[in-house]
Amino acid sequence: MPACPFADSNCYHDKTRVRSAAEYLAATERLQRQRENFTLPLLLVHAEDDTQTDPEGSKAIYASAKVSLM
Repeated sequence: MPACPFADSNCYHDKTRVRSAAEYLAATERLQRQRENFTLPLLLVHAEDDTQTDPEGSKAIYASAKVSLM
């Protein structure tokens, strides 16, 4: 594994493309509409300094997801 994640030639390192941004938005909107219906195990991992998506969205999903303790 490269020392720096940006050294990976298999990853896109330029600005976000419009199509990618539109897909992120569409996925986020679907998740927001359905978040109260999540019944599967859910793991959310999100960096506070993420430049692609707003960490507040992950926090909102976590806050509204149904929780069950085993």
